[in-house]
Amino acid sequence: MRGEKWVLGIDVGGTRIKSGLINDTGECRDFKSIPTAMDKEPSAVLSQLTDLIQDYQDNLPDIAGVGLALPGSVNDREGVCLYCPNLRWRDVPLSQKYSQAVDLPVRLLNDANAACLGEYFYGKNRNAQTLLCITLGTGVGSGLIFKRRLFVGSGSGMEAGHMVIDPNGPPCACGSKGCWETYVSANAVVRRCQGQMDAGLSTILKKWLQNGDSPLTAELIFKAYRLKDPLAQRIVLETKEYLALGLANLVNLFNLSVIVLTGGLAEAGPDLLEGLAEKMEPYTYPPLRGSVRLEYSILGPRAGVLGVASLWHKEMEWI
Repeated sequence: MRGEKWVLGIDVGGTRIKSGLINDTGECRDFKSIPTAMDKEPSAVLSQLTDLIQDYQDNLPDIAGVGLALPGSVNDREGVCLYCPNLRWRDVPLSQKYSQAVDLPVRLLNDANAACLGEYFYGKNRNAQTLLCITLGTGVGSGLIFKRRLFVGSGSGMEAGHMVIDPNGPPCACGSKGCWETYVSANAVVRRCQGQMDAGLSTILKKWLQNGDSPLTAELIFKAYRLKDPLAQRIVLETKEYLALGLANLVNLFNLSVIVLTGGLAEAGPDLLEGLAEKMEPYTYPPLRGSVRLEYSILGPRAGVLGVASLWHKEMEWI
């Protein structure tokens, strides 16, 4: 590893923090995935990140820099986390804080933008002219490459997870109601399943939960779905309908050719794409129907880590 430029990429999620050392060819070494300390004070995650960076420095003292991908709005130029609702952070000067703590330059990026850059530079759709990446995890993020430029706006560009699709819907961590992420995130899938657990539909899921085999997770729900559990089937089909509605709206706005799904829910439900394009048709502007290709990320949990590290290795114009 000596003689190469290695960057530490860290992708901070509401459930897990992923990290790895990345060189300019996209090689990822020492990849880690650890639980996010969400059950503690907001400062606990900040301490986690300090410890994580210092652990990598102990093994490789000459790291060139650190890239932090965050689940919310960032001012990348000032290095400030503007708003991360699921982490309960607002106006936190992260670049300054960590640069001083670990004596390394630190750059910030929204997590979905990071995943989008990872796909653009290292994924199946390298150098695509237009590319939308949707991260389905604790929340819902979205990143857009438009005419080979990353759309960031003022730091809150492309917050598709906070499109309101039902003003009378569930409360969202952002303070609004009925946001898209309250229907299609991994947390939303679990919450909706728990709310319907007493309706008398579930057989397999109830048995698993009563036996204490696993807590209720999106992965478990999709597993039950593949075994024809009635409640799991209802929840997954509902999720696909809501996902199709939001994706169709984005196709109508941007005339997209490819959409890549990534994040924990996409990894938990390998059959999430089954029939999804057809469900989008009724919501899609007629001339655009059938124009978009839906795919899973081939990078998996490394997408955001690769993407935020690309800030040090690649050139990309931002708009």
